[in-house]
Amino acid sequence: MNTKSFNLLAIAAVVSLVTAGLVHSAYATWNVENVSGEKLFPGFDRDANQVVQLAIQQGEKKLEFHKAKGSWTIANRGGYPAKTESVQQLLVRIARAELVEAKTKDPKRYGLLELEDPSGKDAQSTMIGLRDASGKTIGELVVGKRRQSAFGQGRSGVYVRRPGNDQTWLSNVSFRPTFDVSDWVEPVFFRIGDAKVKTLTLKTPDGGDVQIVADEKKGDKKEDTFKFAAIPDGKKLKKDVDASVIVRGLETFELTDVRKRADAKLPKDAVTIPAVIETEKGMKLEAELVRIGEDDRWLSLKVVEDGKEAKAAKSFREKLDGWQFKIADWRARQVFKTAGEMFEDKPKEAPAASEDATKQPAVPGVAVPKANN
Repeated sequence: MNTKSFNLLAIAAVVSLVTAGLVHSAYATWNVENVSGEKLFPGFDRDANQVVQLAIQQGEKKLEFHKAKGSWTIANRGGYPAKTESVQQLLVRIARAELVEAKTKDPKRYGLLELEDPSGKDAQSTMIGLRDASGKTIGELVVGKRRQSAFGQGRSGVYVRRPGNDQTWLSNVSFRPTFDVSDWVEPVFFRIGDAKVKTLTLKTPDGGDVQIVADEKKGDKKEDTFKFAAIPDGKKLKKDVDASVIVRGLETFELTDVRKRADAKLPKDAVTIPAVIETEKGMKLEAELVRIGEDDRWLSLKVVEDGKEAKAAKSFREKLDGWQFKIADWRARQVFKTAGEMFEDKPKEAPAASEDATKQPAVPGVAVPKANN
């Protein structure tokens, strides 16, 4: 056998081994995915519709959901509307979950699976509690670490244990809930839509009212442009401040948390920046941005005049009235600026030279020539 033929046979053998490995891997993956065990909550798929209270807790973090007339709300966020499909998805996952592989019974090892006491300050575990309309417990569960691809490609599991039972398990369904409020509600709480802004008035705490108005002379620009109606005496705009960018920030706001405005307790060092938004059709909204500390930002909005936009005004009232929304710091600073963040002092001009200063000084003993007539 010559060298060329030997090399071709060797390559063919390698290809065959690789192909066989891929087939075996795929077959093994398929087999692992078809695991089953005891139901996490036997009969829960029948009782899931009885759940009207759902609570999740991890240390000091807690979310409580209540169901009424087919809709879910976040009870410890003032009853703010939750996305029903998000809550139902969690319940469906719990109903499908099965206990596949027994793990440790030693409480000292719970931390390795993130199944320690969920009420602890630094807990990584999460407690899920399910109750019916009378407050009776339907099920309780401690959820721990997620195990990636535990049951094949794209099929993760999660470690769980039942309170009062030392045995821990690997479940075949991953359902570790999040504590980000934006994952449980519609995060966009304000979208200005077709309404066109006419003016934005910022009532700055350090410089009085600052008004931004629509610029009629936008030249070749297709989008609306804006300008400051006036610049305070002795001031000029800071380098990166643009009136149009400020107003465009009003188009959409997304929340990271929410609370009843009446429940808000503001510290003494809180900075409040009120504003008034007026559209071209006469709708007016009052806004108020509260800054607390380095990055705690809360925004409230209220329609005070409908103008010719009654439909939009009604929609805003239904979504906004009585609520205070937490938003990202960078988003808050795009719109709600203090005077010191928009303007800076103009450089002082050098004093004009006086006539006396241009005269040649007299030198003792030297005659100063007279100018020719």
